[in-house]
Order: sequence, then C-alpha cells, then structure tokens
Amino acid sequence: MSAYYDLYQNPPAQGKKEEVLPSFHARIVSCGTVDTDAIARDIEANTSFTYGDVVGVLGCLQQELIKRLSDGYQVNLDGLGIFSAGLKCSPVTDKKEVRSRDVQLSDIHFRPAAKLKRNLKRDMRLTRNPNSSANGIMPMEKAIDKVLEYLTEHNCIDRQEVSRLTGYKKVRAVSALNTWRAQGILIRHGYGKAVIYFNIKKSR
Repeated sequence: MSAYYDLYQNPPAQGKKEEVLPSFHARIVSCGTVDTDAIARDIEANTSFTYGDVVGVLGCLQQELIKRLSDGYQVNLDGLGIFSAGLKCSPVTDKKEVRSRDVQLSDIHFRPAAKLKRNLKRDMRLTRNPNSSANGIMPMEKAIDKVLEYLTEHNCIDRQEVSRLTGYKKVRAVSALNTWRAQGILIRHGYGKAVIYFNIKKSR
C-alpha cells in the first residue's frame, strides 16, 4: 500500500520585488486517523497477544509516561523516540518575579529516533495523489462527484471519509459539506462527532 502525497505552492518570499517562478513543497495527503482500537486489533491478529493485553499495556505505558515526565525525566522508548515536557511562563525582566505557580506545562515534545526514521523511509511507498489539481486542492465539482460516487455504494458519509476521498483538511471539508447541503445535494443527520450525510435524492 502507498501513501499519497500532493504538491502545494509556497507563499511568495517577502521583500522579493522581481518576478520569480512559483515553488512547491510536498505534503502527505491524510487518509484519516488510526486509533488505539484499530492498532490493538491488528496486533492481536498478527501476534499471540490478546486485544485486552495490548490495550492494557498501552494504558500502563501512558501512565508511566505521565509519571516519569511529571518527575522531570525524559522518556526514551527504544526505536520510537524521546518524550520530554515543555514549560511556559509569562515574560519577565527579573527572574525574582517568577514563582513556581507561574510556570506551567506548555507541551509534550517528541523527538523521533533515528531508527524509526530509517525504517519508515525504507518501508514508505509514496504515490502522487491521483485527485491532484494544479494547486494541490481538488476542485469542488470533482470533490462532489467523488462523494456522490461513494454514496452510490454506501448509505451515508462522514466528514472524515470526505477528507480521505478529497484530500481536504477538516475546515475545508466541513465548508464543502455545508455548501453541498445549501445546494440541496446532501442532507445532514446527527450532532457533534456523530454527524453523517446522505444523498438527498436517495433519501427521498
């Protein structure tokens, strides 16, 4: 299986007065998100570990990670990478103005291991997104064709599937779905994360 990529135009460099040819950079086209449940089931299918074993160990790993980071350690998971805590505090001109209560966790940093990057580079097969357009964004006309084609074989579609089919990120996918609803092409059911969309013609 290949990972899709697409080319996106770089913004023009500030301060450049002379005309220059546009440059592009490559980015992965997301196929969605794989969660713990899917990973645990795959591991169960390919090893002697049970689904419960995998979920249990991952839960324990999360707790150990929190504990070690809370104690000020970096956590190095062999072959995966190093986790560390990042801090923040309000800007001050005198160190004496900072109290412990003013310093807070800002983020958790991850530095991938060289082995992880080597193995990923070895195993990853990249293919140009077949739905690519000139600027890396699928036109709305082509996107709705993809969605309606999907709905000929499925009862409904959600935002994540629209993103997978079109390469649209969340905001663009939601905007497109709202446009198609306003045009009377799709109808929406559900709330929050349970929102799904139907082809109005099929639902009548």
